[in-house]
Amino acid sequence: MRHMFKKVVLGNRRLFSLLFGLLWAGMFAACSPSTDHRDKEVTRAASFSGVVSGSGALSGAPLQIVSNRQLLNPDWGYLEDRTPDVAVARAAQGWAKVNLPHTWNALDTTDVITGYRRDASWYRKMIVVPASNTAKRYLLHFEAAQMRAEIYVNGKKAGEHVGGYVGFDIDITPYIQVNEPTDIMVRVDNSVDRNIIPSQKSDFFLFGGLTRDVYFVTKPAIHLSRVAISTPSVSAKAGIVSIVSTVHASPGDDARMVSVKILAPDGTIAAEAVQKTSVVGTAVQAVFAPITIASPALWSPKTPSLYQVEVSLLDKDGTVTDTQRHPLGFRWYHFEPHGAFYLNGERLLLRGTHRHEEHAGVGSAMSNEMHRADMEAIKNIGANFVRLGHYPQDPEVYRAADELGLILWDELAWCRGGVGGDEWRATTQSLLRKMIVQNYNHPSVFFWSLGNEMYWLPDFEGGGDIASVKAELAALHKIAKEMDPYRPTAIRKFPEGADIVDVYSPSIWAGWYRGGYGQYEDGMAQARKEFPALLHMEYGGSSHRGRHVEDPFGAAGVSAAAPGGGVAETINQTGIVSVARAHVWDETYIVDLFDWHLRLSETDPLFAGNAQWAFKDFGTPIRPENPIPFVNQKGLVDRAGKPKDAYYVFKSYWSDEPSCYIESETWTARNGAVGEEKTISVFCTIRRARHLA
Repeated sequence: MRHMFKKVVLGNRRLFSLLFGLLWAGMFAACSPSTDHRDKEVTRAASFSGVVSGSGALSGAPLQIVSNRQLLNPDWGYLEDRTPDVAVARAAQGWAKVNLPHTWNALDTTDVITGYRRDASWYRKMIVVPASNTAKRYLLHFEAAQMRAEIYVNGKKAGEHVGGYVGFDIDITPYIQVNEPTDIMVRVDNSVDRNIIPSQKSDFFLFGGLTRDVYFVTKPAIHLSRVAISTPSVSAKAGIVSIVSTVHASPGDDARMVSVKILAPDGTIAAEAVQKTSVVGTAVQAVFAPITIASPALWSPKTPSLYQVEVSLLDKDGTVTDTQRHPLGFRWYHFEPHGAFYLNGERLLLRGTHRHEEHAGVGSAMSNEMHRADMEAIKNIGANFVRLGHYPQDPEVYRAADELGLILWDELAWCRGGVGGDEWRATTQSLLRKMIVQNYNHPSVFFWSLGNEMYWLPDFEGGGDIASVKAELAALHKIAKEMDPYRPTAIRKFPEGADIVDVYSPSIWAGWYRGGYGQYEDGMAQARKEFPALLHMEYGGSSHRGRHVEDPFGAAGVSAAAPGGGVAETINQTGIVSVARAHVWDETYIVDLFDWHLRLSETDPLFAGNAQWAFKDFGTPIRPENPIPFVNQKGLVDRAGKPKDAYYVFKSYWSDEPSCYIESETWTARNGAVGEEKTISVFCTIRRARHLA
């Protein structure tokens, strides 16, 4: 028996619309892959057992410090009390035992009660630092503290930090009592503060807590504080490496020698050099002469070849006293004016998505394994590009991107809110500098994004003034270029500032917030004429996993969806009739929308690339009306990581892994008249259509 089918050729992928009875289609249910599902229940990162008792004393023995870089994540005390007085907190009852990463907003952001806790809490840990025969510096390294942190050691304030998405060090050397219990306490505060980006009006939760790893770091008194690695010139014939090592020492200290080894991807030594430190301005640095690597193995999404740079500080006897190791990747890239993107001399279509840093049940307090799993799942659909929205993310994300071959758009957390005063500007510019320093050496980082929708919904009077926003954007662009002249800057959705940065993304939501998805080609063509380096961030729409309809909206969207025919998203959506406002939010329509977008991007030779919003559903305080309240449902997978049908649409276009998915494993019951035919969509990565018989 032969069944009729219609095939549509989409580049080197094919979407088959098969017309046959549901009963017959059920015979092929086994073809639906299960390996892409991550159904395993996720355990909360924080355990609230083991209440502390007795004048605030912590139970259990203090942690013995036994290595120069020791992870401190297990067994912290947690006190949900906003008191600013460290003495009051030390004496308080009711401490709970938690593990890091931890957020007190793991569950309350998406529960049935509007609002979530925006306040302060205390963390506490006892350690014992052994005595040393040589001078040492003792540091606490926090990968993040959201959003403001004060650090106390043995009851004395050792330091503070403002900003929730970058790491920082606190030197606690003066407060350490060697061979005695040392009491570390951290007050973390995510209260509303207009002077800290991102804006409170952003479309995601601002979690509170020690949401990433914390380390105790022991350093010699004179040590390496930063190694900056750049590749100012790369070709297939040679890669030039520039290395600057900054040494924590006073200008009066004896000059030291710094050695460097560049290790090839196979571990062999590709180059070596030694340089004496000198005073450069107020810094003590070893500035190496440019090092040339002949015929370097190039870094790309298909072959993410990683070198390693090992930098060592030597004392006067030539003994190594401190060492750092950093990744190095050789690559060069550019946009053709009003055209395609090129990597290593060849056109590369940027096939992208977005990532928020959170997961069901744990919020933003994700383990390194969870971060890595997200990046691997993105790579598994065939993506080669990820926009980190809308803030710098966990260090594990960048390590994974380097190793997997995922190009990153790294974004400053200036999301909405406009411009503030002097304190706001100082904090914002400081966070940009910290983001660039922290992620400078990662070859996966291609773009420094300076913000998203910055002028929208100002937090300060006059904060949305276009001239003021442009002035701040220009200041940030100047900082980025001074710190890193080799990477382009970028922004999304501020057309007045498009000529300030190197790469621009307009806001085009064809078929969701305005118009129909059939208008995407015209919208992109118009934007390409206007912006010389165009990379489109954010397209797609919301879908509720398991919701399907027989007759989804078509390419034209809904009636009167696009006044004037435009598809650019406006600031105020009031009065705009759109698919988004129809609140059907079925998977069936989103499958069609993405298929249309991908058909265009995969076949247009001038298309530089785009990024679907977003890979995984995430929590948001401004969407209580959604089918799942307080959850943005634009993901290819749900908030727990379970794939929706759209996941397989992307995989059918992008992945080289053989697979075939029949829509849909969550559409298990369909109605119709006897003998009525139904359309079953099958998404496959096969390159040649075979006759079905």
